[in-house]
Amino acid sequence: MLRTVTALAALALALAAPASADVRFEGNIKFTKKTTTCNSSIKLGIVWRSRFHPGITLLPGNDNWTGINRVEDFSAQAWGRDSDFTTSFQKVSNGVLSHKFVGINGNDILLTKSFLKLNALPTVMNSGTETVKLNGRIKNPFGTATQTDCIVDFTAIYQNRDLAAP
Repeated sequence: MLRTVTALAALALALAAPASADVRFEGNIKFTKKTTTCNSSIKLGIVWRSRFHPGITLLPGNDNWTGINRVEDFSAQAWGRDSDFTTSFQKVSNGVLSHKFVGINGNDILLTKSFLKLNALPTVMNSGTETVKLNGRIKNPFGTATQTDCIVDFTAIYQNRDLAAP
């Protein structure tokens, strides 16, 4: 009987605990400019849904990884790395799901061909931060061998999903 009560109490505590205390932001991202080395698959001016997860330098208390994604019709893409993005180009993992959800496994940062930098770092955030605006550049956004010199500029505006009105 005591084992059953202990097991039920442990299960109730586990179910009541939040899955993650990390603060995440939701919003939109768009590519605003590209170099002449980018091909026609890079579309400018289209607003895509996006999420941003800041790492512990920009948001103390979050897990130590940073990621930005974009979602379009029948495709999704993400760029991420351990720790935070900076104002210098850094290697980022690049993952893509497209068309019939056949994707590139972009988890191996040693093999990645994509780089990302922010033009300026946002101020240090906390759980009460309502909005974040990011401007930056992605070198070889699709991680292909044929577009290693392609650079796109992006603008992204996010709101704290925990503070957003339903």
